[in-house]
Amino acid sequence: MQNLTIQKLCIGLVVLAFFGAAPWITAELLEGNSVPLLALGSIAVTLLFVYGLGDRCWLLIPFCLPVEGNLNFLPLTFSLQETAIMVVFCYLLLKMIFGLE
Repeated sequence: MQNLTIQKLCIGLVVLAFFGAAPWITAELLEGNSVPLLALGSIAVTLLFVYGLGDRCWLLIPFCLPVEGNLNFLPLTFSLQETAIMVVFCYLLLKMIFGLE
């Protein structure tokens, strides 16, 4: 358990999500719908961005404050500010659960 870091966990989640969603994304792309691929790609980029920020992940919140509008590809229409707060909260929660520095 000591070799498990939050960065490895985030990258593992991104890879697992892509492998799990690959058949569905392929079927949607063949029908001409590219929104699921863009949604999963944007989630992956956000996770990798938060991974790159590390302990400074809270900076994501002020960067997203001036952006208005909702993210319509999510099941619930969250604004970008709410999504940034949830991402930072989940990151910090994972760090607290695993007891990482």
